[in-house]
Amino acid sequence: MPNLYIDIAYYNDKQRNLFQSFLNANTLNQIVRDGIIITKDEFLAYMMFTYQMDFIGFRTYNELKALVENNLGAVNQLLSFNNRSVQARVIGNILMDTGYTQQIGVSLGLCLLNKIHNLTAADWRKIPTVPGRNGHPTFDFDIPIASTGNNFIKVELSNSGLERII
Repeated sequence: MPNLYIDIAYYNDKQRNLFQSFLNANTLNQIVRDGIIITKDEFLAYMMFTYQMDFIGFRTYNELKALVENNLGAVNQLLSFNNRSVQARVIGNILMDTGYTQQIGVSLGLCLLNKIHNLTAADWRKIPTVPGRNGHPTFDFDIPIASTGNNFIKVELSNSGLERII
């Protein structure tokens, strides 16, 4: 499987300055400078994490990775893996309607966190949400077995698309 080369950037100078207080600021700055390399297999496996649930076949990295083959037809119709990157074959609301922008964002976010924290095939766990009036802001994923020694890793993933005209 080919490798994908992903460019990473801070959202703005305020965010860049905030991250400089993190213990792993040097790692973050190196990733922003150099980008990350992930395999297409890893990217596709983490796309499946939006389907994660407490049900056999939908819990772990290996179980979710096994779902890729059943979803590959749709993936190949909507996404293209050319020039060592990922491009949308369609534009507009179609990707939003099918949930693919969320899947792409989740995948790239989890792949990035794996690189930051030196994890491989990590079994991230979707954090249940409490919707409605009594709801509260939540993170999207955590990894209960990964720790810095002092803290566990939790993440909120947001995504957006960038149209690049070459």
